[in-house]
Amino acid sequence: MLAKAKEYGIDSERDMMRYASLGWVFGYRFDEVAPNLWIAETLRNPELAAGAKLDMVYSQVRAALRTQQKKSESTRTSAGLMS
Repeated sequence: MLAKAKEYGIDSERDMMRYASLGWVFGYRFDEVAPNLWIAETLRNPELAAGAKLDMVYSQVRAALRTQQKKSESTRTSAGLMS
């Protein structure tokens, strides 16, 4: 997995750990399967530094999780499961 990180230009220890964390959360080869193909596209961007690439990925993942959480809360509220 870390060899793949190097292919994306990720070489600092901190950024390697951030990349590995994505693999832990999303699974091995997470960047090669739908719906995560956008991650590989972001990480291949030659105009961005490795840290900036990972910042973008993490930001988009957090935004997606917040949206999913709001939908889940809305569904539970509508079903009368939350007060």
